[in-house]
Amino acid sequence: MDINIDFGNIWEALSAVGTIGAVVVSLWLARRDTKKKILVNLSPGIGMGIGSDLCLTLDAVNISDTHLEIEEVGFFYKKNAKKLVIMGTQALVDGSAEIPCRVAPMSKAMYIFNYDNIVNSVHNEWGKNVRIKGYVRDSVGNVHFSKKRFKVKKRFKV
Repeated sequence: MDINIDFGNIWEALSAVGTIGAVVVSLWLARRDTKKKILVNLSPGIGMGIGSDLCLTLDAVNISDTHLEIEEVGFFYKKNAKKLVIMGTQALVDGSAEIPCRVAPMSKAMYIFNYDNIVNSVHNEWGKNVRIKGYVRDSVGNVHFSKKRFKVKKRFKV
């Protein structure tokens, strides 16, 4: 009994491998575009919402193509340190976005904090002369951090 298995032409095998590779790459590209992304920027501001007081602003820009809901806003000192979570609106200045906040694609939510209140909270939590980052957590549970650190120090009263 003679068994003969015909594997076909080498070009057919290569075209099958190429087809499978094209499907894998297209699925990866489709999945990559649907990831939820938020750009977070932490910066000081003057006179935003409460006269001429110094404020700290945290901007969260939704750069994905779907709506996102921001459920938590806060600050952290280093990765292993406990986060300083700002959950209630009592810590926010008038004109800030709500927590939780639904953010449309290509729009932003701005959170404005009184500088002195944040400085006191940071100094009580981690001590003096620390550099903090801002973060937001969306409804899926992804945490998005600001790129730059901000040095928190007390202002001199005039």
